[in-house]
Amino acid sequence: MHSQASFEEIATVGEPSLAYSAEKQGAVEHGIHCDGCVVYGSELIISGWVIGDAELRVIGPDGELQRRMFFGFSERPDLRVGYKLEPGVRAKSFICIVRDYLGEKLTIAGYVESRTVVLTACAAFVIIDAAELSDFIVGHIDKSGTIFRAMCDSPEWVALLLPLLPLANESEKIARANMEDARIIPGFGGLVVGWAFASGRSELFIVTKQGWARRLSQACRWHRPDIVEAFSNDFGNSTLNAGFVAALPSTLQLADDIILVCANENFAYRLTSRKLEAITEDPLTFAKWSFALPTSINNFAEHYASLDGPILSRLIKGQSQRNLQIPPIDTFFGPVVTNPKCSIVVPLYGRYDFMFNQFLEFADDSFFTQFVELIYVVDDPRIADNVLRECPALYEYYGVPFRVINGGTNRGYSSANNLGVRFCTAENILLLNSDVIPIESGWLDKMITALDANENVGIVGARLRYPNQSLQHDGIAFQWHAPWGTYINKHPGMGMEPTAPSKTPVERVAVTGACMLLKRAIYDAVAGLDEEYLIGDFEDTDLCLKVRKLGKSIVCVQDVNLVHLERQSFVEQGSGSFRSRVTQYNSVRHQERWGSYIATLVGPALENN
Repeated sequence: MHSQASFEEIATVGEPSLAYSAEKQGAVEHGIHCDGCVVYGSELIISGWVIGDAELRVIGPDGELQRRMFFGFSERPDLRVGYKLEPGVRAKSFICIVRDYLGEKLTIAGYVESRTVVLTACAAFVIIDAAELSDFIVGHIDKSGTIFRAMCDSPEWVALLLPLLPLANESEKIARANMEDARIIPGFGGLVVGWAFASGRSELFIVTKQGWARRLSQACRWHRPDIVEAFSNDFGNSTLNAGFVAALPSTLQLADDIILVCANENFAYRLTSRKLEAITEDPLTFAKWSFALPTSINNFAEHYASLDGPILSRLIKGQSQRNLQIPPIDTFFGPVVTNPKCSIVVPLYGRYDFMFNQFLEFADDSFFTQFVELIYVVDDPRIADNVLRECPALYEYYGVPFRVINGGTNRGYSSANNLGVRFCTAENILLLNSDVIPIESGWLDKMITALDANENVGIVGARLRYPNQSLQHDGIAFQWHAPWGTYINKHPGMGMEPTAPSKTPVERVAVTGACMLLKRAIYDAVAGLDEEYLIGDFEDTDLCLKVRKLGKSIVCVQDVNLVHLERQSFVEQGSGSFRSRVTQYNSVRHQERWGSYIATLVGPALENN
């Protein structure tokens, strides 16, 4: 900041302050004047004109520069004629908005460093109402761009400004935009997707009539080759990264319109608008829509942080709360198993025919008929009647007692398992997928022995094979995936010929939830499976890491023979591209929670692999 004392000051309150050129026979070289000064709320708006190249600032009574001030300018040819200005001397009107005005005396100062001249002017302010402010803005509509950019964080100002803004003239090369989709879940939020670009120093905003506004620079942007091809001849490089997706606030309603506004150094314009559409509160439905938006996969972490993630998190929590209001139905088939050594929880979604394969093997294992509490959780209303219709025959034919918990809705993998665990009565809990089929007896005995043999063991997993006997799972390793910027879960040796099984449990970083044994007390201590992951990825390693944080180890039993058909029910959830996005979404959430801890487990050298 310049000290006023070091300048020659020319100040005439209420009249133009002018500086003349001696070299050009007294021609006006610099000048400043305030012709209006109004206050609305906590904002001061000063209007006037300036001649020459003076740098305008707002100075308080203590000589300090006002920090939150915004200037806008437009040409004033009448000043050029009236003051007979020399060619090259500029003449412009200005408007200045001072935010958070406290009522003190302020001065507009025009600094001209080359001649150490300070031109100052001030005027008494007038307090105005909303109607008068509207009239004031209309009188300075050629500086509406400055006003909009200065006040875009004020819903009151935005709502007042918006009806005053003209539609952009497409013959002018200012901006182009289109909103291709905009959907909202009132109370949860929404997304708007499309393309937009603006030339020069213009800024783009997403706005509603109620006054909510966000800069489009805060949206996720990406390259749209179709937009470049269509408009680059007229707009050049401003067409790059035209694609956008932006978050909409939870306060919006379906009756609201979304409007795109362009504000340059002078005018603000309305570009286009779109009606909001509804989308269901179901997290899976929202994810299928939002993950399919035409965005770059490299922007997904950004989506998670500011777009999909917060909305999905709210939707999943809302669904969990609603699920708590649905009473599950507990049905027994066969006698109640008293004092079981292990409770097994098997969620059913999409398919239930694997139950027949499991019962065929369970029936040949005497440990099951005596010591196992078998619980199936129906997590799909579409199959509930069919499951219950088959169950009496399953018990009658195989003689293995079991119970069915009908959750009444699709709760998701984690919630379904957590529901089943609520009904467990044994000290040991086994989470088992419906598509994991034991081929020989004794596997559960070995897993329980491994858990009971060492009090430091927190979770026991099992070696799993594909139907062709190649390896499907022998523990999980974390691997850094640079394109996503996250650690992902890998099954070392998957699809390969398994090594000779160890007779003793092998320590692992994590194991799959497809076949996972732990104490009920440990499960409760870590609050079970996290229900905020989507569908079925990373919940198992999340649980493993929570248990590891308790100081417990994770081991895998290898000398067992179980087949895992793997993800058979997931075909019900959508295409491969959607599944990939789900995995990426969950990996980002997992990374936020566990990334730094995983780095301490696998070693920093692996992070860049």
